[in-house]
Amino acid sequence: MDQDGNKASTLAAERRIPHSFGSVAEAVRFAPRDAIFDVAAPASQLIHILPQLPDRAAVLIQKPMGETLQEARVIRDLCRSKSFTAAVNFSLRYSPNNLAAAALASSGLLGEIHDIEVQTSTYTPWHLWTFLATAPRLEILYHSIHYFDLIRSWLGNPQGVYARTVKNPHTANLAATKTIAIFDTATPSACSLPPITTTTSAQSISTALSNGRGSTRGSNHDGRKSRLPYWETRYRRIRGARLRLPALALRPG
Repeated sequence: MDQDGNKASTLAAERRIPHSFGSVAEAVRFAPRDAIFDVAAPASQLIHILPQLPDRAAVLIQKPMGETLQEARVIRDLCRSKSFTAAVNFSLRYSPNNLAAAALASSGLLGEIHDIEVQTSTYTPWHLWTFLATAPRLEILYHSIHYFDLIRSWLGNPQGVYARTVKNPHTANLAATKTIAIFDTATPSACSLPPITTTTSAQSISTALSNGRGSTRGSNHDGRKSRLPYWETRYRRIRGARLRLPALALRPG
């Protein structure tokens, strides 16, 4: 579905998709009763799209859940009033390397986790999403929110977050694309996001868990700017992620 009907039909023909639509209303009329609506749209448009979906629908909402707290509350109220079975697309907690680490933790091999660190340096082609050029808040809402949710999956909701975002000279026309954050958790834990940069020449993502006696680290690093399309890079990054858990688990000191 695309507001530009010609775009939708052209892509459908290229990919041999039997149907295409130029509006949400058209898609809803065609959808079967058990359809799952994947709303991959700019956050600012969610409050306009969700009212058009049928009551009691299953809805996967692209992150973030609105661009402001007020929008998030409107989205929450819409989901409740229309009895949606709804979820926001936070997929990093289900990534292969995190699932492997979670399996180790649930088996008791990691002890009591009290420290989590996520560090990312990656090239993100922001120009592919033209609506982001005018977004007043960018990096945390459209990127680091995944890492925030990853930490929540381990330690629960924090009592507070100390964060600072800054601009990158390579994307001076955009809002901030670099974040440093520290979570204040309710448990005797510490978790942090050292510099998360999303417009650089290298690609690296690492996650470290600590239990006081040692640490476990999973990482993915290629050390150079990828020439692959963004979506193919992400796919290969997941397929080729190296989880160095056995070598580093419970490292002394």
